[in-house]
Amino acid sequence: MSLEEKVLKYKQIQNEIKRLETEKEIVYEEILHSFQQDEKELFSESFRVRKYVRLSIKTTVEEAKAFGATKVEELVDKDKIKEIIHSGVLVPNVTETNYFLVQKLNKKNDLLDENLSEI
Repeated sequence: MSLEEKVLKYKQIQNEIKRLETEKEIVYEEILHSFQQDEKELFSESFRVRKYVRLSIKTTVEEAKAFGATKVEELVDKDKIKEIIHSGVLVPNVTETNYFLVQKLNKKNDLLDENLSEI
């Protein structure tokens, strides 16, 4: 295979990966939107899908001080920030990430030990 052919093949694969990533993101959003507001699990015939919520706290010490959410060593008290967020108060530089895990179920509807995918 010539360099030209390798580069063309590489570009084809790259484009296919991009197309699949876009398709994956669409399906991911559809699955995520299948959950009701407080729902944590969904089941199909073969899968259990668990929804998780993770906070990414990048609040500065100065910002955390305004909420009384610092520790003695002047670190952001992430547990305190989580409490504040869960009480409905917006804190700067905190983002929430929703994600889910998919596990294959066996025929008896018991979970297999192996996780198929973390999306």
